[in-house]
Amino acid sequence: MYRERWANEATSPPQAVGSVVQREAAARLGGALLGASAFAVLGAAVSSAGTDESIRMLGQSGAFYDQVLFTDTLMRGLDAANMAGLAVLPLAALYLFQATPSAEYDIDAANEDTEACLVDVPICGRASFDSTDDMVCVEHFSDGKYRWVCA
Repeated sequence: MYRERWANEATSPPQAVGSVVQREAAARLGGALLGASAFAVLGAAVSSAGTDESIRMLGQSGAFYDQVLFTDTLMRGLDAANMAGLAVLPLAALYLFQATPSAEYDIDAANEDTEACLVDVPICGRASFDSTDDMVCVEHFSDGKYRWVCA
C-alpha cells in the first residue's frame, strides 16, 4: 500500500498535515460556542416572557412590602457576580488562547517517537501508524526515496 503511494514521489518525506487537527479543534470550539449562545438566547427569551408573571407573584406574596426588597437582594448578588466575572474573564481568555498544544493533538511528535526494528531485515526506522503485532512496517530511505519495509 505504501510502496505504491510513494513510488513516484521525490526524495523528500511526506509532510504531515497539522491543519486537520486545528480544523477539528476549531469545529468543536465553534459548535460549543454556537450551542451555548443559542441556549442562552432561548433562556433569555423564556425568562423575559415570564417576567410579568414573576413580578405579579412577588407582589402577591408581599415581597414588595419589606424594608429590603427581595429583588434588590438578587440584583446585589448579580452585580457582585458581574464584578467577579470581569476579573475572571480575561484570565480565562488568556488560559484558553495559550499557544502550548496538548499532547492529545500532537500527532507529529507521536509519530516521530515511534521507532521499530525489523529482525528479518536489519532495518530500523520510524514505524508506521497502522503497524500491528502481526505486521510491522518501518520507513527506510534507499535509492533516494523513502519506502516502507514490512515484516
